[in-house]
Amino acid sequence: MKILTRSFALILLALIVGLLTGCGGSGASTSQVKPKVIINWPSLTRGVNAPPYAGSAFISLTFGSSNSPSRWFVDRPASTGAQTIGYDCPDAGAVGPGLLVITFQTGAGGTGNSVASAAASVKIDESGNLLNSEGGPLGTVTYSSQISGFSVNRNNISVGQSAPLVVSGLAFGSVVALPQDLVTTEIVENPQNATLLDRILTGVIEGTFRVHISFESISDTFGMTVSPVMATVHRANFAANQIAWDPIHRRMWGTFGPNTAYPNSIVDIDPVTGFVGNPIAVGSNPNMIAVSPDGSTAYVGLDGASAVRKVDLNSRIASTATNIVLFGETGRIIGLDVNPGNPNEFAACMQASDSSGYGGPVVFRDGSQVGVEPGLYTAQKVTYASSSSIFGAQPGTIYAIEVALNSVDFLSANGSFFNLQGDAAIAGSKAILPSGTTYDSTSLALLGQLTFSNEEIQVVATDNVNDVAWAITATTNLFEKLPRLRSFELSNYSPTAGVSLPFSLTDEFVVSIKRFGTTGITVLTSKALYVLSSAPGL
Repeated sequence: MKILTRSFALILLALIVGLLTGCGGSGASTSQVKPKVIINWPSLTRGVNAPPYAGSAFISLTFGSSNSPSRWFVDRPASTGAQTIGYDCPDAGAVGPGLLVITFQTGAGGTGNSVASAAASVKIDESGNLLNSEGGPLGTVTYSSQISGFSVNRNNISVGQSAPLVVSGLAFGSVVALPQDLVTTEIVENPQNATLLDRILTGVIEGTFRVHISFESISDTFGMTVSPVMATVHRANFAANQIAWDPIHRRMWGTFGPNTAYPNSIVDIDPVTGFVGNPIAVGSNPNMIAVSPDGSTAYVGLDGASAVRKVDLNSRIASTATNIVLFGETGRIIGLDVNPGNPNEFAACMQASDSSGYGGPVVFRDGSQVGVEPGLYTAQKVTYASSSSIFGAQPGTIYAIEVALNSVDFLSANGSFFNLQGDAAIAGSKAILPSGTTYDSTSLALLGQLTFSNEEIQVVATDNVNDVAWAITATTNLFEKLPRLRSFELSNYSPTAGVSLPFSLTDEFVVSIKRFGTTGITVLTSKALYVLSSAPGL
């Protein structure tokens, strides 16, 4: 919910309380009277002089110098029409000076939030009439509103979506229910992006717009967003740690830890039908996974064993495990990929068990390590750019690495700052970091940046067939938590299409996105696997 407040209290907003007038009186009199307080309850229409959202009033009348005022509640009349009613004070008091205070509540019987107050110094004559402090007609007393701003039930709408826009008042942090037919709303900026008719908001074109809201003398203007059309997705209960696509068997493989429905196993799912295969036990706490392009082999990082397990996907049998030890340290696998030209070769990066450092990539071919150990504090993420080259990354540095017959050689490095919340993606000769920054995978020259106005790139993916990248983006607006899935043309790094995803980033975070089949794409979150049969931009 977006909340807008004003920096000052609005006072003297509208005429609200009319009190009986009368001829003067003497402050020295000792006569006892029961004054009558008259309240003008307004009709429930726009042209009223009192808060129509008040359901009752709390009246306090102090006689002279008394420290014990008379207090009582009165309710709004049952009729919605305007009425003027006199309310007798339940106690008698001295004729002379007095103080009248009225507080209006949202509910009947003095319940709900306090929304307005009125106060006046008065004189009480012998007939119980209230006069002003000078003894003349009291006239009308104005009220000071305690509503200082508005809250709205939404600040985002998708293209083609229609939903009510409900406005509430704010009074010292409390939410006050307002009669919606008395609230005025109007789109005052970029009206082509949305419509607002009879308090129903409809998204028309992706972009931003501003809505002006007014209620009595309070008004404010604030921004809203029209998001891309909501994606049609299938949500699978497949909360894997990581996923990888097997293009031959047309299955998405996921890793599952010890306290899950598939303990310490990898499991395959058909993203089209949702059919889940039988789990394959692989060892302690599997996490990272890579599948060879020919669909024959999967490599699985075992965080609980400091090892990489090889799995034959044709026979569905877990094979050998390769222990990963760097400079005498064991740990968890944080980067893993398989050589696209040789399913018997993989590269891995490891973080030490005590999180003191990380190292990699280390390359194994046919079960034996290629070359010597890399230096500590090198790449955290590793992706084969070709059968003989690797693109590596750590926060602050990227690497071009050559894999030869008997050696793994760091060819060049480029310093840059970026996040590594997901894996790097390769599209031809381009390497794209999770932030959307794109480099030449060999020369490490900066090529471009995936960008969309007011949104940050969080996770990227490519299919290495189309010159297109996909990214999860999130708006920089702190109040909006819906993620988008966008496609980007890699010839100019500009967005081409996008959809909104039906979950909130406050409830789950995106782990990775993977292309599958001819047009499909999946989004793995911390809670589920979302399957889209058609990726935006295809």
